[in-house]
Amino acid sequence: QCSTQPPGDVELGYGVFCRGLERSSAQLETGPTAASGAALGGCCRGHHRPTGFRLGRWCSRGSLEVPALCCAFNIEHWLERLGGETFGTRCVDFDQVTAQEFIDTYEASREHESAQLPLGPGLLELRERLQAEMTAMGGGCFVKSSSRSAKDYADPPQLRECFRSVLATLPESDTENAKMVAMSYASMALLRMPDAAKVLDVLARSERIWHDMKLALAAQGIAGVDGGQPWQESLVVRRWVGIEPDMEFRCFVTAGKLTAISQYRHLVHFPRLVANWGLVRDALIASFEGSLRSRLAGCFPRDDYVLDLALELDLALGSTAVLTSDPFTPESMRKVWVVEFTAGEPLLRDHRCMPVLLGC
Repeated sequence: QCSTQPPGDVELGYGVFCRGLERSSAQLETGPTAASGAALGGCCRGHHRPTGFRLGRWCSRGSLEVPALCCAFNIEHWLERLGGETFGTRCVDFDQVTAQEFIDTYEASREHESAQLPLGPGLLELRERLQAEMTAMGGGCFVKSSSRSAKDYADPPQLRECFRSVLATLPESDTENAKMVAMSYASMALLRMPDAAKVLDVLARSERIWHDMKLALAAQGIAGVDGGQPWQESLVVRRWVGIEPDMEFRCFVTAGKLTAISQYRHLVHFPRLVANWGLVRDALIASFEGSLRSRLAGCFPRDDYVLDLALELDLALGSTAVLTSDPFTPESMRKVWVVEFTAGEPLLRDHRCMPVLLGC
């Protein structure tokens, strides 16, 4: 359960807030969080110094088992199975040399702060190809790596401005929960990238991307290492779809069976989600049982995986504001989208969590 008396400066807590969500995402609630959300303390510098990549953190004997398993959930392995069940997507591939440039650029930026990061030739070439795909997608896209997004980094002035703008529109804006809701909206809005130059600047400053490139190089295409997989890494350009922060969910699947659902931002209390949980839950289950289960059968080891789903609302049909407890109609629910996947077994094991059954 979340504390109702959170410490720390909420407005400046973005970096720790995102990492806290990631660390705690497997601590499931029975449906949406009913208590006020908790803020995590910390100072938003947009990044923090890496502690060093060690395979021993992932597997007891330094083998490639867990890095390889994580890479098996990259978008290239599941995108074609889903068709229209996920956002419009274009992949821009890159090689191991460019992956190493991501690592080197990140590490250099930690030692020497600069407004503009110097990019190596591989990243510069990647930026040109990425811009072409973003333009073809219509601009204003969400861009991630094959594995994860760079949600751990945001430009502090941009974040503060967006946060304050959203907070001013919310009722009871002086509460900790309202500040957490505003931070959720602000952090999501900043994931919409205007151009490839911004994408490369953000990704090169992200510890998540740094870490994923380390994993990829450890697990894929390394000459002379037993168990290495063929290299397959991309920047993934996805059509932007406006998702409300209370309408994103983490679903746990074991042996092909949907066993539990958690609100993605489980530290925050969303009155609208609480009021409409039954309707939302049924829509998520129907989407999984109706097509996703069969499409994904055999895609992942043992059919164990963590599936992130997002419910797109048609706000024009009166689906109510996020901090109101008014019910909305089924017609307000436009579509359930697949966002991404995570390796199920290591996540459940590492977080020592016990999933709860749906409907408890």
